[in-house]
Amino acid sequence: MMYCQLLSRRCDGQLDAEAKEYMSYVEQGTRRMNVLLQDLLAYSRVVHDEDQAVICNLSDVIEEAIRNCSVAIEESQAEISIGPMPKVRIHRPQMVQVFQNLISNAIKYRREERPRVEIAAAEVDGDWQITVSDNGIGFDNQYADRIFGIFKRLHGQEYPGTGIGLAICQRVIERHHGRIWAESEPNRGTRFHFRLPVRDMHLVGVVGSQRSA
Repeated sequence: MMYCQLLSRRCDGQLDAEAKEYMSYVEQGTRRMNVLLQDLLAYSRVVHDEDQAVICNLSDVIEEAIRNCSVAIEESQAEISIGPMPKVRIHRPQMVQVFQNLISNAIKYRREERPRVEIAAAEVDGDWQITVSDNGIGFDNQYADRIFGIFKRLHGQEYPGTGIGLAICQRVIERHHGRIWAESEPNRGTRFHFRLPVRDMHLVGVVGSQRSA
């Protein structure tokens, strides 16, 4: 992309409208390729090393993910609510990535109304089940498994992305000996659930908080 920009500057005033349009296509394609390579690299780096796992409160992990999504949250005036969260033994940076991807998706695939994201936790069958719900455009639930595949996207190019974000989420959760799935209806939002083994974890009371731009 850098060479395209240098060429554009060097040939400034010598390119006609059609040549400038072609150059723009090259730059856009290069940007998309860079993002794709970064996402593939992130996917390939997901491993679960017990030596790197730490016990931490998921509310702190979510707060970090919210900070990473602050620009999108402010621009969309999204409201994020967080219920009581458990302490869990996790690879923290990877779990931040999970929540960051789910929150970003909730904002990206929004309807005209203000995005609302609710994050809750409950103990189910000896595991912690975390649910991230939104009021977005949703999708036909028959494709609920497909969305976790690499490069699998249900929506058109009007929504930017590489189709790797949810695959990363699934890889992270599975590396933590858990599982992730989704439930959705068109125009009625989406609910992502994932479970983590309790093991040496315990629930701590955290006051639910509201975030809005």
